[in-house]
Amino acid sequence: MLTQSTSKDQHGSNINSALKVLNLVPRKADYDKVGGPCHHQLIHDCMNDILGVQSNHTIHKGNGVTFNSCSNPAQAKFDSFAKFDSFVSNNGSALRSRTRFIKEDMFMLIMELHRKGETSTDQSILAAAMSSCADRQMFTQGTQLHGLLVKVGCDSTVFIGSSLITLYSRCSQLESSYLVFQTMPTKNTVSWTAMISGFALHNRVEPCLHLFASMRLSSCKPNDITFATLFSVCTNHALLALGKSVHALQMRMGFHSYVHVSNALLSMYAKCGCIDEAQSIFGFIACKDLVSWNAMIFGCSQYGLAKHCLDLLKEMERQHIVPDALSFLGVLSSCRHARLPVVADGDGRPAFQLEGKN
Repeated sequence: MLTQSTSKDQHGSNINSALKVLNLVPRKADYDKVGGPCHHQLIHDCMNDILGVQSNHTIHKGNGVTFNSCSNPAQAKFDSFAKFDSFVSNNGSALRSRTRFIKEDMFMLIMELHRKGETSTDQSILAAAMSSCADRQMFTQGTQLHGLLVKVGCDSTVFIGSSLITLYSRCSQLESSYLVFQTMPTKNTVSWTAMISGFALHNRVEPCLHLFASMRLSSCKPNDITFATLFSVCTNHALLALGKSVHALQMRMGFHSYVHVSNALLSMYAKCGCIDEAQSIFGFIACKDLVSWNAMIFGCSQYGLAKHCLDLLKEMERQHIVPDALSFLGVLSSCRHARLPVVADGDGRPAFQLEGKN
């Protein structure tokens, strides 16, 4: 019995270690930037073993870490936990500098840990697992995780509460999302913004604006995400007067230097018919990204300013900004509206010349 208890404790410890590492190692999309195929294969096979998927590879022998297939799936899983602990000990500092791994694995590991009679109370891990459920709209898994959080008493924290608001909002459960928000004993800027974003996501304009007004009366101040969300609401519903008011507040609070906020503001003015204001905002963006250029191109495109769109595309090339499909769609749409030729020689021709280069 003592041996079994010790083994269970060790297994729980291993899963906890795996959970912590999952919050640190890179996403699959970042594998090519991490540092070689051995590292890629190590992370991939290790996490597959942790989740009960057997691998036929033996890798990373240089570091003394191997992952082989095993005839006993349970034994293979728990053997991999022990090896993962060793890997964490030897590579923890390097892993902490990496971006996040696929977060849905955290949900599975948290449930595995709970099944063994233990539960991780690390809020960053629990919030990351909740975030993965929200990103993938995994409502059933999210509610299971919420129930677990209630059981261990972690559901009332600001950190977890904000993640729950986002989960229910993205899963089209606005009433549940608002209930979580209302019952939070303490709210911060992230909590308010998460709920405002939830209403905005489902085009609930009045509750969104009412909540923003309530936020202004509270001790919490809007942040850059709050302003970007409000500008998007004003854009989608042509609320120019409100947009200008929010713009003035944004300027007073010093968020005009945030590129994503300026991009949302630019789109708002362009889609509300204020192309001159949009061009002014565009000119003041110090470090324009692709979204900035595309927003300006589409702003000009909807008013048939084909020459402006082509000039923007040429300027992108001069500044070594690589256009994407949206860039060309905006330019070609403007040419169509302006009845410019786009195949034969003419003002529309350079768009195809640039497209060929990319």
